[in-house]
Formats: sequence, structure tokens, C-alpha cells
Amino acid sequence: KNKIFLINLERFNYENNKSNEKINSICKFEFVDTVKSKNIDQNNKNIILELLAINLFKKGKNIEIALLFKDNAFITLSTENIIEVTLEDQYKKKND
Repeated sequence: KNKIFLINLERFNYENNKSNEKINSICKFEFVDTVKSKNIDQNNKNIILELLAINLFKKGKNIEIALLFKDNAFITLSTENIIEVTLEDQYKKKND
């Protein structure tokens, strides 16, 4: 109803040359009309996916955003000609 898709990410701090430092971030996609997933067990609350790439495709009047994960898992977001994405860091995580 609000057309927002949020995904929690844990990423490395490459921009400050601290590749061993992890940062918890939220990636927010706005104006999303539909979301589809494949090869993701949505009943597993502890699932950890490794994001490999984000691709954009023009499909008719829509734009599809494909989030590609390790082990052939993916999430596809469909939007109407508007793409608004924000990555917001939440906190730095101490290494395990």
C-alpha cells in the first residue's frame, strides 16, 4: 500500500579503506508496485542472503529492479518509470 520495499544489509566499509569494518545499512526502494522472489525460503527467519548484483531492466512502461543473490536466489521489484533508492547506514558493527 505504501509502495516501499526495505532490505537490511550488512556491508563492508570500503569507502573509508576499512574493509574489515562492517556497517549495518537499510536499502529503501520507493514507488514499488510489485515484488517477486525466487529460490528464497521465506519461512526461514534466520536466512542470510549474499547480494551479488543489482540490475535494471526496462519492460514496457515499467522498470524492473533485480536483486541477485548467491545460490541463484533473487528478488524482482517492479516500478512505473520512477526509481528512488536510498542506502542509509544504521551503525558500525564490531567484527566477530
